[in-house]
Amino acid sequence: MTGCIERGCPLPAYRRSRCREHYLAEERRRRGTTTQRGYGADWQRFTRERVLEVGMCQTQPHCPYPDSGNPLTNPLTTDHMTLGLVLCRRCNSAKQHADRGASKSLERGGP
Repeated sequence: MTGCIERGCPLPAYRRSRCREHYLAEERRRRGTTTQRGYGADWQRFTRERVLEVGMCQTQPHCPYPDSGNPLTNPLTTDHMTLGLVLCRRCNSAKQHADRGASKSLERGGP
């Protein structure tokens, strides 16, 4: 097993030749801040207001996660693709992955 490429880091490589800590830090730098990705103060204010208004995950028929809405483990968010839809973070991630899979299928000429 190879070591992390960051100078002075003794930990083993996790991904892309970096330890887990340095890999995650590099990913955060690469992605940019929420504002740089288009989720600035207006979006954050909208999200806070919408989450307070709805107060629960709107996954249909119901959210499968018992910790839905727990601010420490599975906070509520707003889906940026379906404006105003409040989802817990886990449901939002699952929807995002499903949407990506569907769009890749269409790109390949699938149904």
